[in-house]
Amino acid sequence: MTIRAPFTDERPYILRSWIDSHRYAPGMRNRRWSDYKRTHEPLFDSILDAPDTRILVKGIGDEVVLGWICWTPGKVADALHWAFTRFRESPTGATLRGRGVMSELVEAAQLKPHVAFTFRGSFPNPKDNLPKVPADDWLKPALARRGVTAVYVPYKEWSAR
Repeated sequence: MTIRAPFTDERPYILRSWIDSHRYAPGMRNRRWSDYKRTHEPLFDSILDAPDTRILVKGIGDEVVLGWICWTPGKVADALHWAFTRFRESPTGATLRGRGVMSELVEAAQLKPHVAFTFRGSFPNPKDNLPKVPADDWLKPALARRGVTAVYVPYKEWSAR
């Protein structure tokens, strides 16, 4: 398994998994899918295409993306836009969450000691053995153990900088 920049043909998977997983973030669940998608797909697409955006994936060779992280380096604080771990590894079907995929991606990203989450994290899949709180609420303590302080700054506010 390797951590690397995404291949061009992986970009649609990254966008789709972001749209699908963010749908379960606080305040998003009650929105109609068509309204949500019309608003968020172009936004996420523009973030992924921005010249200062960084993306890393953890994959099995060149074939399967197990997880990815998207952030923008800043002068004082980095903006962590989204991080995602696939629920199951295909072709084996093994559960991936809780096995360190995200920890390895965060480590490889070499985030600054101060991080701004620009989107609230999604609630975990009920199948995961994780606290039933948004992902950023349980990721903050994990980052703190690495000496990283994280706060939520809405993307609209962060992008107006």
